[in-house]
Amino acid sequence: MNATSEDIPLWQQLWAKTDRDDPTRWHPLANHLIDVAAVALELWESAISPSEKARWTAFCGGDVDAAGHFLAFLAGIHDLGKASPVFQAASREQRSRLLGAGVSLPTVATRYAPRHGAITASTLGPLLRERTPDLRPRQAKRLAVVSGIHHGSIFDRQTLRLATPRVSPGEIGDEVWEVARRELVDQLVDALGSMPEIPTATMPVPLALWAAGFISVADWIGSNTEWFPFQPLDLDSAASLARSRKRAKDALLELGWGASRAELPSSFNAAFAYQKWNGPNDTQQAVIEAVESMAGPGLIVVEAPMGGGKTEAAFWVAAHAERHWGTSGLYVGMPTRASSDQLFGRLRAFLKAHHPDPDQRLNLMLLHGHAAISAAMQQARTSDPIDALTTSSGAPDVPESDDLAAEWFGGRKRGLLAPYGVGTVDQTLLGILENRHHFVRLHGLAGKTVIFDEVHAYDVYMENLFTRELELLGAMGVPVVILTATLPADRRDGLLAAYAEGAGWTVVPDSEPATYPRVTTIGAGDVRSRTIPRNVADRQVVLRWHPGDEDVARPSIAAALVERLANGGVAAVICNTVRQAQEMYTTLAEHLPADELTLFHARFRLGDRERIQKSVLSRFGKPSQAARRPHRHVVVATQVIEQSLDLDFDLMVSYFCPTDLLLQRAGRMHRHQRDRPAGLETPELWVMGVGNPDDTEYPALGVPVVSHLVYAPHVLVR
Repeated sequence: MNATSEDIPLWQQLWAKTDRDDPTRWHPLANHLIDVAAVALELWESAISPSEKARWTAFCGGDVDAAGHFLAFLAGIHDLGKASPVFQAASREQRSRLLGAGVSLPTVATRYAPRHGAITASTLGPLLRERTPDLRPRQAKRLAVVSGIHHGSIFDRQTLRLATPRVSPGEIGDEVWEVARRELVDQLVDALGSMPEIPTATMPVPLALWAAGFISVADWIGSNTEWFPFQPLDLDSAASLARSRKRAKDALLELGWGASRAELPSSFNAAFAYQKWNGPNDTQQAVIEAVESMAGPGLIVVEAPMGGGKTEAAFWVAAHAERHWGTSGLYVGMPTRASSDQLFGRLRAFLKAHHPDPDQRLNLMLLHGHAAISAAMQQARTSDPIDALTTSSGAPDVPESDDLAAEWFGGRKRGLLAPYGVGTVDQTLLGILENRHHFVRLHGLAGKTVIFDEVHAYDVYMENLFTRELELLGAMGVPVVILTATLPADRRDGLLAAYAEGAGWTVVPDSEPATYPRVTTIGAGDVRSRTIPRNVADRQVVLRWHPGDEDVARPSIAAALVERLANGGVAAVICNTVRQAQEMYTTLAEHLPADELTLFHARFRLGDRERIQKSVLSRFGKPSQAARRPHRHVVVATQVIEQSLDLDFDLMVSYFCPTDLLLQRAGRMHRHQRDRPAGLETPELWVMGVGNPDDTEYPALGVPVVSHLVYAPHVLVR
């Protein structure tokens, strides 16, 4: 649409997008509002989980169709602020066109002009109240802000006020612009068939965050010119909406939202039949019984020793939540990139086993800082029909390549929108920090089952963030599973209380708390815990001290390892610093050939680290990989193999560290049933870097000074 005239109403002359190659080409603002509303309708029909849909519908009065209608209107009207002089003057070519048509505009774009989203937030509220007189100003303002923050503006969580400069009357425009905005609202209403029923109750902040994320997603899709090309304005708004809905449906199919998902069975045996299991073990059975007794979604905390099948139990919880609580999809947050890579493979195998049509796409996301070059991702791309998607650093509004689904889901803010994902926990924590589009990350978590592994590994800063995140997930009704081996009781109680506070539940403590190992659940304020049966003899570990300065202990450790591995076997030496690992590797290299040694730490170049990580995970994992397991080998590593990884060594050597981490390191030893070399039938943990262990007054005085840089001295002494 290029021709204009003073006889054409202002609203028909306003632009929403221009062609980067030819800025004289423009897409009418009325078209764009209808495009985004059409995307919202298709998202509501095919991409929103039943649990999300139920929460929004309940807020809107209980009518599903009316709720979707209102959400589409709120999404469509998001760019109302573009009907303002300050925005329409932002393009030199379009400013000239409008000035030629007699439109009054600023002659020069203002550098510090407010974004159009802020103008939407400032102008939409009164228009909503004109159409719904019972709507209170506060609720109208909140709805306007939710619609207007689609470009990621920061706002106050309690009041939902935009943290932007006040919008001046000159930037908004006079009554001529006010008339244009009213006519744009009327055009959108005509397209939708009627003015939606607007809820008069104040929208809860968690629901507002969800809606803001939804609107941003709809806008990103509706702004893509591959799916929504520039078109002349069609005054038949209903026909325009019908065309846009067809394009929106095609877009969602191409993005993978219209593809089939895994059909996860609620029976544990059926869920893991592909692994040829003989049924759930004690830990898994306790989780099954605890979750089946819950009336609805809540928080499940599984505290059990390493290697007990907690991950499979969490996968089953996700399957149960889909069948009974209306969720759709899952995300697993791991403490490290290495553990994310390994868990990605396990989740991929689980989903493949239950995918109804292997030839159709199934969007599975690996989400961390270096996922794009992860060895796990490279394997997924070359061996599976599943679309394994990665992060990218592209622009936030449109895909950049022909591989639309991968690029779009892979955007740095959009990765959590994929139905299935594995990544680092920090990807979810970004959803509660004051950063742009944090509500899109929260929207991506809503409706899923969210699993957090190794929660005990978080530092104080992460603990505070994680507590806040649990509170928000509780408010959004997201089922959460926490897996841990060494979580202190007060920390567990704090996590339960945070989730309950967010959900609005009054916590009723369990009158008879179970002993470790245990499963604790909270739902509707009801806290229950049960002890997991265990066989202590199965997990006994022989502890062997190697006291003295590390320069003295290191040669003795090397000699003892060579002697103990004379008949074969694989051992791990976990150090606290890279320097310690390098020195230990150098010492061992004097006793063992190079092909029997591996050095693994985080300071390698990224490509080398990926290669070493892939080698370690493939050779020292489950018995199914026994053919790759070397006859004799020692892995010298730092904390990169400390926890979460399914590694199985015959013998473990560790520098002294805090007790919970020492237990985690021991958990990488004798994890699976297999034939062990002579002399290594019983798990042994050798601890170095301490003074005299019989000294009851100062047992840790011999801890090397370098370890104090990693762990606080008072923690080591305790």
